[in-house]
Amino acid sequence: MDQHRPQARASASCDTADDAAGTAAADDTAHRCRPPRRAQAGTEYVCWCGRRWRAEDSITVRGGTIAELSPDWRFAGWVHRTDEV
Repeated sequence: MDQHRPQARASASCDTADDAAGTAAADDTAHRCRPPRRAQAGTEYVCWCGRRWRAEDSITVRGGTIAELSPDWRFAGWVHRTDEV
């Protein structure tokens, strides 16, 4: 039987009130970026809103053993897009 490891993905969902309707939120306060739950340290995620995130290691130790290893997403700046015609 072939065992598969979860792959780090550079895509994830975003929460907004308007996402259900398929439209982008005009107000950034209603938007919340949702980076992937699993990723290797150093992986970058760019949300549709232009926010850039970088994964750092986050280790949870319980009883002297590693219980959980998950990314700690840190804000890494904005993506500057140019609208050229």
